Amino acid sequence: MDASAWLARYETRQTPWDLDGPAPALAAWFSANPVPGTPEVCVPGCGYGHDAAWLGRNGFRAVGLDLSPLAIREAQGRYGDDARFLETDFYAHAETHAGRYDWLVDHTFFCTVAEAEIPRYVQAAHALLKPGGTWWGIVWHHLEDGGPPYDRSPEGVRAAFAGPFGWLAAEPAPASPPQRRGEWVVT
Repeated sequence: MDASAWLARYETRQTPWDLDGPAPALAAWFSANPVPGTPEVCVPGCGYGHDAAWLGRNGFRAVGLDLSPLAIREAQGRYGDDARFLETDFYAHAETHAGRYDWLVDHTFFCTVAEAEIPRYVQAAHALLKPGGTWWGIVWHHLEDGGPPYDRSPEGVRAAFAGPFGWLAAEPAPASPPQRRGEWVVT
């Protein structure tokens, strides 16, 4: 979908991907695997900001990105200073903020990227991270044709990221809600 289609989904409240809170898999994984210090994290496609705010309340300096001005306004209103929320394009942000983040936390944003755009996404994600930075994602391996969300197998994600990121580990996502069966955590 192009940017106007995503914006229309928010304007008409057609956001079935929104869980009205942080992704259970994200909260479970980071609670079980604490990250030392106060690393800076980028959360692309943050929508209403639930994941970015959760990370901000749990030791990260979180920056949520989304194209939708409505989603960003609602995130700012709901979560205040728990995270910074920016109305911006992920790829444009990568060009202006290269090497800024310790972590990039992707909750199915990668699943919205069409197959032909995957190399561009991987390059932008890598550019945003500091040397030694970590890409962490929830991908959805739902075994259905079409998209978005596009089916992303752990093996396919590993192959896409192998060049700049090397080996990525994958495990079934802990605590995924029933409507998200088939989620994997990849890091």
